[in-house]
Amino acid sequence: MIGRGSGGVRLVGCLVVVVAGLVSVPGVAFADDTTPPSVVAFSVDPSSVDVSAGDQVVTATAEITDDQLGVTDAVFTLVGPLGGSQQYSMPFTLISGDSLDGVYTAQITLPAGTYNGDWLISLSVSDGLNQQTSEA
Repeated sequence: MIGRGSGGVRLVGCLVVVVAGLVSVPGVAFADDTTPPSVVAFSVDPSSVDVSAGDQVVTATAEITDDQLGVTDAVFTLVGPLGGSQQYSMPFTLISGDSLDGVYTAQITLPAGTYNGDWLISLSVSDGLNQQTSEA
């Protein structure tokens, strides 16, 4: 979560959701892939920002692995303290490695005047199969 007091936004926790979608590839069987993508490491920087004087950028970095099909989608989301009235999402971009074992990054700009309170930080990841895992 992100909290803001006196114009500051600080990180206080996160939620990681891993989702996989169903893929049909003629002549290829994926029945043996029962493992969803795995978030090996996840960080958000900086750990606090002051949005009283202007916009601030929050950068998320994640190492994500998948044992067979590879990561097909990863999204970084911040949800404001009032539920969904302020919500920002940005897709991750692969910066090193590959879809089976890669490092991804995403940046979200929190505008000046962003709501005061705790913000939920989430990461959702999908591969090519219908599996779901979540962590807090």
